[in-house]
Amino acid sequence: PEDVDALEAALYQLLEDDALRERCRANTTEIAARYRWSTVLAPIVEFCRNPVRAPDLLGVIDQLGASPRRSWKDRGGLRQDVRIVTHLFKEGGVGLAAKKAVGRARRLWTR
Repeated sequence: PEDVDALEAALYQLLEDDALRERCRANTTEIAARYRWSTVLAPIVEFCRNPVRAPDLLGVIDQLGASPRRSWKDRGGLRQDVRIVTHLFKEGGVGLAAKKAVGRARRLWTR
């Protein structure tokens, strides 16, 4: 970085050395496949298809590797639920609150 003379020398070398330029072209073509959108986004697409909450957000992981579920009361209970619903009403009205409630119920019923 910040070595103008080295950059200039490298660029002139690429201009003058046909074999080096051809090797760089071949290497670029080979590496380019690793940076295609379909390849780069594959982990994100997979996560979106099968989302899971990060273990550090679920609480302390026990010795078996399973994360214990926190009880409703430990998560804030009724007071926390009222705060959430109030926020949803302010942000998006009844429609948003109902949509979130239905989504939560589905998640709870499919466990």
